[in-house]
Amino acid sequence: MTKYAIATLLTLIAVDPAARVPLYQQIYDELRSAILTGRLAPGARLPATRELASALGVARNTVMNAFDQLLAEGYLEGRVGDGTYVTRVLPDDLLHARAGLLPYRALGATHRSALPPIGP
Repeated sequence: MTKYAIATLLTLIAVDPAARVPLYQQIYDELRSAILTGRLAPGARLPATRELASALGVARNTVMNAFDQLLAEGYLEGRVGDGTYVTRVLPDDLLHARAGLLPYRALGATHRSALPPIGP
């Protein structure tokens, strides 16, 4: 991954070592938010964990924990020998498709709480 691509990704991730939230959770939250809002497009390749850890100034295990959680939840997919990518079909979309519901983003909301109440 190029230095430009890493620098662009770093604008999406802000970590605060003094915060009460663990660093891996901060990275997870920032990446998940970037994926859900479209700032990280489906199919986008992420930098290697070593590169991202070095750029953020954190341990590689910290980044690996965040990536592992995103992989487990279906936001990222790993391709052996090729890298880690944002999945093309987001898990939130799959859940709503199975239930026959539209994702809240399709209704113009940025968060579920921004949707109007259902019912009379």
